[in-house]
Amino acid sequence: MKNLHSRNTEENNVLHEADDRDMKIVGAVKEKTPDAGEREAALYEKHRDNGNLKKASRLGNRLAAELLRKDSAAMIGRDEMESLLMLRNRRILFAFVADITLELQTPDSIIAECAQDAFYDYIKDNDSELYEYIENASEFSMYLACGRSKKSAAASIGKTFAKLVEMPGRRLIELFGSELYDYYFYFCSKLIKEAGFSK
Repeated sequence: MKNLHSRNTEENNVLHEADDRDMKIVGAVKEKTPDAGEREAALYEKHRDNGNLKKASRLGNRLAAELLRKDSAAMIGRDEMESLLMLRNRRILFAFVADITLELQTPDSIIAECAQDAFYDYIKDNDSELYEYIENASEFSMYLACGRSKKSAAASIGKTFAKLVEMPGRRLIELFGSELYDYYFYFCSKLIKEAGFSK
């Protein structure tokens, strides 16, 4: 009987110790912190509720409409004698600048992607031929290779523009390409600021 009692006592002690350990473990559990997906979902809801997503869509549409208008910012300084190749590359450069300024100057990637989607959807709906060309163009990669910094990219983009319009090494064309880039960057930045995104 003594051995049985001792064994029962030992078993009870083990159970109590196990209960104590379980209690400690439960008490030590930390609150779960939201993962990246949950944080992004919460930020998306915030942008939806405060109107930022609507503003982003309007911004993308406005930039695309500007690209397609015949008297648009993309056509600044246009010469009536400009070739179709030059006109097409003006639009490609404008689309490139619109894309990178949305990425760099909007509050975060959610707003940037919303505006970019609206930009390209508007072009697709209103000029499918230009949209297909932009989608498959190698020019974007060539411009990206020039860098994303406005200050350092302008000269390189001017040279790339001259190559794309089949006038490589022509100093005036290189300067023209650089000036177009500078103006497009200014214009797109201005529209982003005017969008008035909430914090």
